[in-house]
Amino acid sequence: MSIDRVSQYEIRMRTKKFFDLLLFLQNRKIQKFLNDLAEKYNAPACKVLEIGAGTEALAHKKLFGRAFFTATDIRKYEGVDYILDLTSPRGLKSDFFDLIICMNVLEQIAHPDKVLNEVHRALKMGGELFLVTPFLFPIHDPPHDFYRYTEYALVEMLNKFSGVSIEKIHLMMMKLGFFDRLVLNYVARAVK
Repeated sequence: MSIDRVSQYEIRMRTKKFFDLLLFLQNRKIQKFLNDLAEKYNAPACKVLEIGAGTEALAHKKLFGRAFFTATDIRKYEGVDYILDLTSPRGLKSDFFDLIICMNVLEQIAHPDKVLNEVHRALKMGGELFLVTPFLFPIHDPPHDFYRYTEYALVEMLNKFSGVSIEKIHLMMMKLGFFDRLVLNYVARAVK
């Protein structure tokens, strides 16, 4: 391997480590949101649904271990209770869930309005949607990666809900002028 190729490799590895660190910090912040939700909803009387649980199904089942927790995905993963396509109407019981978790899924759905209508219908009055969507993030799970949403789009899409709050997870984890505009993810919480 030539010296030039070695230095290019080292630069790529440092870049990869940098982005891995950013994703680690981002995931820690999202995990804190989940821990806060578990404090509120991890009780035997609470019904919690995760849409698109994927490989996190078992970890989230442990986090909400005392609640009635149902993990769904469009594919079968370990810990997923049901295969579910929420673009099909009436896949869930009406006014049933206290909390619905939807993390990094909405961008992979061709008709997100159908999913949000179904989620709204399935939540109890006063129930909560916890939604995470990427903004500055590479294409993942092709060819099923359709959208990136702004905070303004999310407000519009969640207009059936009350008490909508949206938080940004920034690239630099701090507000530094230009870098304040580099949003990795949006975290939305919406109450029915």
